[in-house]
Amino acid sequence: MSDLWLLIIICIIILALSGIAVCYCMIKWTAGSCLYNDIDKLPFGETALILGTAKFTQKGGINHFFKYRMDAAQLIFEKNKASHFIVSGAGKRHVSTSEAEDMKMSLAMRGLPEEIIIVDEAGYRTWDSLWRCLHTFHCNQVTVISQRFHIERAIFIGRSQGMHITGFCAKAVKGKIAYKMFLRECLARVKCIIDCYIVHPKPLFIKRREI
Repeated sequence: MSDLWLLIIICIIILALSGIAVCYCMIKWTAGSCLYNDIDKLPFGETALILGTAKFTQKGGINHFFKYRMDAAQLIFEKNKASHFIVSGAGKRHVSTSEAEDMKMSLAMRGLPEEIIIVDEAGYRTWDSLWRCLHTFHCNQVTVISQRFHIERAIFIGRSQGMHITGFCAKAVKGKIAYKMFLRECLARVKCIIDCYIVHPKPLFIKRREI
């Protein structure tokens, strides 16, 4: 009996890992043709959506995911690849500023006019940011800015919501954090498939606003 249970457990693990691999590759293949690393090849998009992350790490150092996304947004602005920007991130959580406010301030310091930056403090997850971009800010054609792994999932979500979406990849972050993010992304993609095909969740906060 113990051998039978061991075989069952092994089969369950194999099926689970296979399912995760299928979800990961499915999203990667779907987004491949919509990703750009070369700013000169990136088509003009009316709206650039910057997906949020914390400005600082838990140890107080600069979060390079944040910095590289700001670098990418600045480049898009300087190359006139978008006319306005939506910074979408989590609201205040026991801190003085939100992710979106930090992004806006960082972009303003880099020379972007504040009047072209739209702040969305209800981007608690990627699904929410894309949903609100379409339904709250009425932007159907967008260029998403984040790291490649994140953009792939965002493009998959955006397409499932009927958006015309491309992505401009910010510089990748290397080191131990990259491996942790890969493992997290594997699980996030499983949830993404479930959301897109089964759950179709509403965002945590829905507020109508015209751009």
